[in-house]
Amino acid sequence: MSESTDQIYERAMTEMKKGQWPTAIKLLKRNLAAAQKNWRCSWNIGWCYFNLGEFADAQKYMMRAVRLAPGNPICKWGLGSVYLKRRYFKKAEVVLSESLAIKDSYPTRIALALAYLSQRKVAEAEKTHLDGIRLKPKSSARYTHALARETLLQEGYFPSTRGRPSVGGLGQTMAERDSN
Repeated sequence: MSESTDQIYERAMTEMKKGQWPTAIKLLKRNLAAAQKNWRCSWNIGWCYFNLGEFADAQKYMMRAVRLAPGNPICKWGLGSVYLKRRYFKKAEVVLSESLAIKDSYPTRIALALAYLSQRKVAEAEKTHLDGIRLKPKSSARYTHALARETLLQEGYFPSTRGRPSVGGLGQTMAERDSN
């Protein structure tokens, strides 16, 4: 009995959550036709390569994802992030600006500000950041997330990520911390 494309995709997502990038790539590439026609598959393969530091391969798949879903701000953000890593700052600026025009998001604003700063466009970087604050002050999801994170840090709680060991109590669950 063979696995369906959806089952393989779900297995790949599970591997990605565990930081098992090479395994996820193998799973996603198993159905090459789907990977070439589905923006999600292409984007996720690109994201795996990005996390492995293989930015040329990441760019190839992120570009395919953008071609398959040109109006998707996440695809453009991913490609812009790859361009930043490859030091293609003008290309990053263009694609991240397009992403921001489609949908405002904090990660895109930060990446765009980095692209500007890398080109010594300090005023544009500041404006990008400050516009985000003005557009969505305390009602925004990023403010809520930052506030929650800061509260957790102040209280000594913060979830670990990607299987890294906790440092100084960070990364412990509340139950683990309270039992010590």
